[in-house]
Amino acid sequence: MKKTERKSSTINDTCVKEWQIQAALVNWCRMLGILIISIPNAAKRSFAMSMREKSTGLTAGASDLFMPISNSKYHGYFIELKRPGERPRGNQYIFMEKVRTQGYKAEYFDDWVKAKESIEEYLKDIYTAA
Repeated sequence: MKKTERKSSTINDTCVKEWQIQAALVNWCRMLGILIISIPNAAKRSFAMSMREKSTGLTAGASDLFMPISNSKYHGYFIELKRPGERPRGNQYIFMEKVRTQGYKAEYFDDWVKAKESIEEYLKDIYTAA
């Protein structure tokens, strides 16, 4: 690949931050009244603060968001968000697999619209059954 070529399909993809994807998805959920909870795992902490947080439940690899709404197949939905083209780290894959074995849906997305569409699909049977 030449230095001037981009790996990304659009110029804007290289500028999008993970928090912007998360904010867009959370704002969309809030507009529709969908309960979604942030799990703030990414903050930089001192060693002492890190130990305190771990002792009170901080879990390495936990997904960014949790939707505590069950449907006909799952107990709830864990969502990991990434910048365009990025993938979860090893401990994030492990976390997603653990919660899947407990009956939760867990996926990752690098695009908020794809995450939104997945949430719509997840909630489809709840709203069509009413």
